[in-house]
Amino acid sequence: MNRLDYNTGQYYVRYQLGTEQADVVFMGWSGSTSEATPDGHNQPILLLDSQKRLHFISGAHNHQIWHRYSLAPVTNNEWNNGDNLWGNVAANDKFSYGRETPVGRYPEETSSDSKVDYVGQPLGRYTYVHAAIQSDDSIVLAMRNTAPTASAPSGYRLEWITGTPQTNGQYKWQDKGVIVMPNWQQYSNYTQKLHQDKRGNLYLLYTYEIQNFNDNTWFNQTLRVSKSSQQECALLSDVKDCIHVVSEHYRRWPNEMLAGSPSRYSQQFQHHPVLLVSSDKGNTWRLATTEALLSQQTK
Repeated sequence: MNRLDYNTGQYYVRYQLGTEQADVVFMGWSGSTSEATPDGHNQPILLLDSQKRLHFISGAHNHQIWHRYSLAPVTNNEWNNGDNLWGNVAANDKFSYGRETPVGRYPEETSSDSKVDYVGQPLGRYTYVHAAIQSDDSIVLAMRNTAPTASAPSGYRLEWITGTPQTNGQYKWQDKGVIVMPNWQQYSNYTQKLHQDKRGNLYLLYTYEIQNFNDNTWFNQTLRVSKSSQQECALLSDVKDCIHVVSEHYRRWPNEMLAGSPSRYSQQFQHHPVLLVSSDKGNTWRLATTEALLSQQTK
């Protein structure tokens, strides 16, 4: 049941060691901009908190993401069924509420369910979700968001969300905004990874690539807009602001051939790796330096 246009099924799989058997529980649908399913972008995340409760965060491809948590710790004998298979159970028997009906194609047919625990913006366009859970059970997430904003009408931003546990088991999610605002306003990808050390410091590693340009693409560096000719680009401000994207790529990386076709190129490799560090749950970030890393090592 994981094939449905613009939807990818999300599942929790619980293996019984030594028997090669498993419970497979359908957790809900996650949205996609791709008609082909299942969509490899929609990989979910599973976290374990200090109380041994599971947290399931859906994947997405330019769509909503949602959160469900186990109704009891995984060490609870009743929830764990005495280390036996669950048998015929539904996700709502073991986890907090989740919407099990398909989602619409974003944005025209997208709706929200008031009972679903959406993470971030209910109509966010999230992809490549990466998360960590901290010692106080707060959840932190980095993901790409392509939902239009006034400052980035078509930008692919790297954003940050925090979740604080509430007494009722729910989480209060706070959209902390943009970590990286790309200069390029078409397709951007960061391949970000989120880690934390024993002291709770967070480390966000990302690299960068662009896609969706062709032999005629000119980019206005001042206004961050692409046009299909140098003349069109220059009319926006000044010809000095305009660069030919293909030529600029080969100037910087002469040995890296572009992938795709002349009508739709993409860079084959990620560039400009950056490691950021935060000591306050991602409220502020700074570049990680060798000196700072050595000062925090445990000897």
